Amino acid sequence: LIIFPQGTCSNVRTLTCFKVGAFLSKKPVLPLALNWNGNKHCDLSYVSTQSELAMLIHCGCCQFINYCRVYVCKSYAPNHDEQKNVNLFAENVRREIAAQLAKGSDMNAGGSKF
Repeated sequence: LIIFPQGTCSNVRTLTCFKVGAFLSKKPVLPLALNWNGNKHCDLSYVSTQSELAMLIHCGCCQFINYCRVYVCKSYAPNHDEQKNVNLFAENVRREIAAQLAKGSDMNAGGSKF
């Protein structure tokens, strides 16, 4: 089962807060980090208006190669505090993914940016 806990599209430079639904079971999760930064001519993240969707699809289809790096993080099991507070569990998993993206990219880590 794959769940995308952001629940929305965002640009490739930030990792927004996660929705807690994926963490309500309080079971260990296997975080995956998707890095789309290899696309030099077109940012394939859709954060714009409806009218620009057609242009995004056009650019994505016309770009010769669309790169996506997938990083498999270590399995993350919630600790005692995270089992009591699913918001904390979700935030700590988000931070683990952001740290992995910072290690795997050329960008600097800082705040919610990676």
